[in-house]
Parts: sequence; structure tokens; C-alpha cells
Amino acid sequence: MYVSFEQIPSYGGYFSQNGGKDIGEIISGIAQKINISLKIQSTVQGTENGVMYFQEFSSIFDMNDVGEDEIEAFINAVAESATCDFLIVDMSSAFDDKTRRIIELADRVVIVYPNGGLSAYKTDKFMEQFSVIYEDKHGVFTLGNFGAAANDRYYPSLGEIPQLSGYPADKVIDHICRNVCINTDNLIR
Repeated sequence: MYVSFEQIPSYGGYFSQNGGKDIGEIISGIAQKINISLKIQSTVQGTENGVMYFQEFSSIFDMNDVGEDEIEAFINAVAESATCDFLIVDMSSAFDDKTRRIIELADRVVIVYPNGGLSAYKTDKFMEQFSVIYEDKHGVFTLGNFGAAANDRYYPSLGEIPQLSGYPADKVIDHICRNVCINTDNLIR
């Protein structure tokens, strides 16, 4: 299952957004103490490759209202619902309280490494600090994006996702699932 807690998510370009119930429905359902497993099952959507996801928040400002405790409750609710085998949480590049809480809850962390420029510089600085703060955090990996070689200075690499120019956004996930070799064995151990 894929979930995004990015301030301004982009996954709507890859996953159909049909205006149905969004991730906010789950988060508010937890606070209302409803049957959250049933709510997750009725709200989750899926792709033909088996990737499950929720609709984006209906407003980008809704993410501002979600606190660290609500994120933790959400992650725990998804885990307890047994709806999926793995929960992939996409986050903004900010290293704020929400991001730190997600990292602390994670069994595995994948740092996506960009293809050069200032983004690579910023990611290097992040990994340098991350490795100090979470020096005993196991299960941290890098993954190169847009053809970048993943920086394995601090953490082992899972491989790379090639530059996929020319692919329509709604076909990228399908292409990656079918054709890109990522060393997922390290993730599921």
C-alpha cells in the first residue's frame, strides 16, 4: 500500500484520482473510533499491478491539520487492519516532526537519491545528518531516481529507477513494476 504524507503530493499523476473518499476519511475515522479496518477496506483503491492507495487529501491544507500522533495512529490502524503486506509512506523532504515520527515507526527507510544538481547536494547533506541522528537505525537504503546511481556512502543501494521520459504519467508505475529491477530482497528480510 502506498500512502503520501507530502505537503503537496504528486501521486495523483500516477494513480487515478476519481474524487472518492480520501485519506482524510481514514484519519478522521480513527479519531471518531469507528471500525477503521472496514473504513480502510471501503476507501482503499488499487492498480492492476496490485498497488493499493488512497485518494489524495481533497485540499493541500488538510495535511497541515494532521499531527504526528494522527500519523502514528493511521500507520498502526493500517498495520492492524491486515489490508496489505507492506506500507510505503512517501514524505516531503522537510525533516520536521512528522517526518521524524514516520522514520521512527518505520521498519525500513528508503532515501531516494536524485540525479545530480542541488537536489543531490541537499540529499547528501540530509543523509549525512540522518546517519548521525539515526546511527543505530537498521534497514536504511538508498534508491537512485531518474537514472541516478544511488549514493551508497552511508547506506546500501537498492538500485536505480531509470529516466522514463516519454512515458505517460499513468503508465510509469506499471512500467516500473514490470521492467525495473530493484533489489527488494533487502527490504523484505
